[in-house]
Amino acid sequence: MHHVASFQACLSRVEVPTLWSILNEYDRTVGVFNVPMTFPPAVVKGYMVSGSPRPFPASEPENLVHGLPPNTKGGDETFERHFWAVEEGLRLSKKYDPWCSIIGLTVADEFGHGWSCGWSQGKGWIVDTIYPRLDKDVARLVEELRPKVLAIFSDHGWGCQVDSDTLYNKWYDGLVDAETRKPVAIEDWAWHTKEGLGFFRGPNVRAGELPPFTNRDFTPTMLDIWSLRTPYQFEGYSVVQFAYTPDERATMDERLAGLGYL
Repeated sequence: MHHVASFQACLSRVEVPTLWSILNEYDRTVGVFNVPMTFPPAVVKGYMVSGSPRPFPASEPENLVHGLPPNTKGGDETFERHFWAVEEGLRLSKKYDPWCSIIGLTVADEFGHGWSCGWSQGKGWIVDTIYPRLDKDVARLVEELRPKVLAIFSDHGWGCQVDSDTLYNKWYDGLVDAETRKPVAIEDWAWHTKEGLGFFRGPNVRAGELPPFTNRDFTPTMLDIWSLRTPYQFEGYSVVQFAYTPDERATMDERLAGLGYL
């Protein structure tokens, strides 16, 4: 998952444990395919094929992929890259059968950015064409791989961060070049937010709607679903609804209120 304001750093600069490295510590094999911000590919117990941005091909072990997708954005080429990702992600998962398979599908993100950058396809076309296509392909992956635990998660959301604790616009207005006294930027960055979409299914997951949570909560939540305990501390936290029924939550809240915590 890339930071909401930057996607140009290399995976080799990451100094914290990743989900796949933690799983490897428990001798779980992983297949990491087309996930953004995974170049250069890391040596893992399993395989890794780097996602954008990266030069092609980039995999560990080397020479894993069949065929090379277009490396430019726009229209049919974006669709071709998506179809390649579905087929290759599925093929590698079936061939190597990792304990955890992570497949990145970026077509919705690319067309979303493309729409904001003036691509000919409008928002209505994206909703009517891209999302049904993505639903169909995700359904195929689930049907053919039949995972015991399923997680569908976006690496970021889209929109104005109206609930932010800090308003940066006034500060940005005063950010000028030291010599020319002109603004250092003339346009806003893409509207990325840390809140996206999340869906989980598995034996340790209770059905129901989840409270709002961010991409930082994904890794600790997945580790809880898998019942894997780790000494690492995370910025995010596991979604508590996996641990408590409504009655249990009510009882716990009553006790916390009695102690003055609520």
